[in-house]
Amino acid sequence: MQVSLLMSNQKIKTMKTEHTPGPWHVEQSGSIYAKNEYIGIALDGRPWGKKLPQEANARLMAAAPELFEFVEKLSTYNVPVGFSAFQITPVVLEIIVDNAKKLIEKIEEDE
Repeated sequence: MQVSLLMSNQKIKTMKTEHTPGPWHVEQSGSIYAKNEYIGIALDGRPWGKKLPQEANARLMAAAPELFEFVEKLSTYNVPVGFSAFQITPVVLEIIVDNAKKLIEKIEEDE
């Protein structure tokens, strides 16, 4: 699932990042891929005598590009001078909340 945050009449600046472009996805045993390219793996902790939530950690790691995009777009939102956070329009707030919920659903899927 690709999540995009769109705000009307806003210019979105892009930051220079050097990570593998998303979307990323999880395959068996916590392996993370971008398309067919292997990115990494979430370990289960056995080498250290711990049991870690491997699949949940892998889903969180796989959501990193979309989480970054979401936060990046929020950080570049141009707030007008004299504008208060309490003046945010219901439409913009709904877009932010809906996109945040989509990201959370993606990370928590199949738990």
